[in-house]
Amino acid sequence: MEPPAQLMNKCILIGKIEKDFQSFKDEGTQEHLMYNGSRLYATTIDVTRVSGIVDKITIAIPEELYTEAISERIIVRGSLRTFNDSRHKLILYVLAESISPANDVHDTNLLTLSGNLCKKTVFRKTPLGREITELLIANNQYDNDGHSIPSYIPSICWNANARAAEAYSMGDWLLVKGRIQSRVYEKTNDSGESAEYTVNELSIGRIIKHNLPIV
Repeated sequence: MEPPAQLMNKCILIGKIEKDFQSFKDEGTQEHLMYNGSRLYATTIDVTRVSGIVDKITIAIPEELYTEAISERIIVRGSLRTFNDSRHKLILYVLAESISPANDVHDTNLLTLSGNLCKKTVFRKTPLGREITELLIANNQYDNDGHSIPSYIPSICWNANARAAEAYSMGDWLLVKGRIQSRVYEKTNDSGESAEYTVNELSIGRIIKHNLPIV
């Protein structure tokens, strides 16, 4: 039996590998993460924006793609996935379908995604007066056995897109285009010490609402 049609989820990243691939684990349980029966290996890829800001994005590859001969600069094609680890932390990563050398190709960070809005939108203004709306988009994929693999993707959009998205309702079907970005923030722990944390999210450049699922 063939799996159902999958929602749109296509990503291409071109950048520099930050460190060697390691076994992709749930940091709480140290359990190895698997996909279609294959162990996953992960690293971080640095993708530089035109502005010079570097986005640090986790990529994971199945063991059949893993080789020590992977070049430093790579092209990754795949899909954006998430999972909640045992510490109740949402982990975003790109599940690679293919990897190839990038050579002199410019850094690239593009994502096209469809899914439904699964949480009430949050509209606010930044201290500098920019309008921003936070969304949570559910995207469903299937493994080779037809098992559903949902991902819940934190997303943001700005200005005109933010004003439009503020009026969206839970369950609305969306088609979005944008990039995966990393953001560093400081948080004070229970002992009063501050520490830096990095979070990833989808920064939406274009958003369209539909009445039916987009596959």
